[in-house]
Amino acid sequence: MKAVILAAGRSFRMKPIEDKNFLEFLGKPLIAHQLNALISAGFKEILVVGGSHNLSGLRRLIRQGDFKGAKVNLKEQENLDLGMAGAILSSAKWIKNDPFFAVSANDVLDGEAYSVMVRHSNHDVGTGLMLAHKVSKYFPGGYLKIAKNGLIKGIVEKPGEGKEPSKLVNIVVHYHPNSKLLIEELKKVKTNRDDRYECALQTLLDKGTKYKAVPYTGFWQPIKYPWHVIALMNHFLGGIKSYRAAKTEVAKTAVIKGEVYLEDGVKVLDNVVICGPAYIGK
Repeated sequence: MKAVILAAGRSFRMKPIEDKNFLEFLGKPLIAHQLNALISAGFKEILVVGGSHNLSGLRRLIRQGDFKGAKVNLKEQENLDLGMAGAILSSAKWIKNDPFFAVSANDVLDGEAYSVMVRHSNHDVGTGLMLAHKVSKYFPGGYLKIAKNGLIKGIVEKPGEGKEPSKLVNIVVHYHPNSKLLIEELKKVKTNRDDRYECALQTLLDKGTKYKAVPYTGFWQPIKYPWHVIALMNHFLGGIKSYRAAKTEVAKTAVIKGEVYLEDGVKVLDNVVICGPAYIGK
């Protein structure tokens, strides 16, 4: 199964953070966590699409990473103004008309989200899929419009509270069983905005191409603004277990409570109190 990670965003809204892909959690960049989650879900071929601003960093990460037998490649999106559509068009030769998943680097999810989508793609052969988060209160995003037969009719962007066509918010983990059709539509779309991908999808839906919503209720954090880092920190820290590397020094009078992860080279001096969950890197 192929996946394309759309990681060419310029993180304008994250200032002063230069590139959210390289924010470190538990000693690893965010993009590495996302790659590992995809690989754990069974993906063996992954293409990361970056831009000129982060290509060297992505190349270094891929070169140094341990991806457990999966093949991870890198492609530059030259025209960043084309948004998601430009990323997929840049990937067309790599996709080779094969089915593929489009995954946004802006959305951080539990690995189970990818596993659920893979299971549905194996079951609903030939049907496109969109991951959908069921919300209990208004979220300013794209909502899925569902027909009576259960298929997706469209995506309504930021409809306003009380005007939502459903409770399902679109998350960009999309499965495209017919990549050729999608790429053909992406080439045809004419728009002055960066919604070429959404326009192409809507055209496919209007023509009767089948896409189903896959409801998901697990962890989801879109990362658009600096304060979203706090939610991600809590998410990653929530899963750690106590660990003390061989090359650590912990004073006898130090107190360590809860789940605390200490990497090589950490020194905990006299009378220090560490209350977990906490992670201290090398």
